[in-house]
Amino acid sequence: MTSKKKKFSSFNQQQAFKQLGISDLYLWQLQTEPREPSEFFEQRLARLQHFDLKISERAKELLIDAIWRSRLFSG
Repeated sequence: MTSKKKKFSSFNQQQAFKQLGISDLYLWQLQTEPREPSEFFEQRLARLQHFDLKISERAKELLIDAIWRSRLFSG
């Protein structure tokens, strides 16, 4: 008899840590200088106003993509 796999998204933090064999997460301390948003990013952000960035996982993916693309194409 095979057990049904559990979706990772259904785990709570304690279960996920146990499954991954970790006990703590460490916050990153990034030392960076602020940068002005590029025109590309401003345009993408305007388009994303139609999505709920607090709930929609797809909208979050699109926002992250816009951030990376703006840095990639603006140097």
